[in-house]
Amino acid sequence: MNNYPLQKQIKQQRSYINHMIIWYCNRGLYVRSLESTTGFICLCPIYYYGDRCQYQRKRITFIFRAELTGSFNENFPTMKFLVLLIRENEKRIILSHEQFLYTPFEYCSPKYIIHLVCPINDSLSLYSNDSIEVLMFTSSTVEHHSTWIFKIPFHFLPVQRIVKRLFISNIDTFDNSIERIINKKNSSSCSKDSFYVGYDINLNRDICICPLNRIGSRCFIPFNPCTNWSCNYHGQCYSNDERTQPDSQFRCICELEWFGKRYENKKFRFDISFTDSK
Repeated sequence: MNNYPLQKQIKQQRSYINHMIIWYCNRGLYVRSLESTTGFICLCPIYYYGDRCQYQRKRITFIFRAELTGSFNENFPTMKFLVLLIRENEKRIILSHEQFLYTPFEYCSPKYIIHLVCPINDSLSLYSNDSIEVLMFTSSTVEHHSTWIFKIPFHFLPVQRIVKRLFISNIDTFDNSIERIINKKNSSSCSKDSFYVGYDINLNRDICICPLNRIGSRCFIPFNPCTNWSCNYHGQCYSNDERTQPDSQFRCICELEWFGKRYENKKFRFDISFTDSK
């Protein structure tokens, strides 16, 4: 029997960084691929394109802050924003869009940064009539609430930044003069309980506004992260936009007597009663 202790062989590992690979895709991500003839592909962000992400797309960075002008209706605790990049020449075209959830009771004047891109090799951008249109819907019933329109001033600039403040009131700001913005015709690709807005030529698909219990580009996937005990029976549970809160799929709007992350703690209460001494 061997009484000597076992000797472990220690191998020293060295990491080697290829700086050529790091910068090969410019602002993109270098990924090895068996299907590509070169053995790799470059995954580009939305505002770059090319086999090495070497070209910039004409884009507009829209930054806005949502502010309540008064008391908001508690029947609509969450709203849904839709931001459209519109081009109107001979016909109205949606170049790009983005949508997300907004919770007035949870966020105080939140700031959003949206990147809207133009088509690649856009030759009509110098002579086009482009604008940004912001639509707000109720998230549960998908009803239109408000609309804002902002003209894009300088079409010759490849990259623009537009900053705005959106004032939200409890009064419906929608009127008949801008009814053309929304296409109320149904789309065969959107679900029946969703709201069809138009066609995005950048993504080559219809734009569907989903209610809270539906997800997906066509609103056909049922999704409800809330359960009966999500808020410990002391509040209302609503789906959350995971881009703003990636650690949670839902949020709770609590009753006045409760607090906590899931409203499991009861607030201290003083009961005062008055009696007539006469």
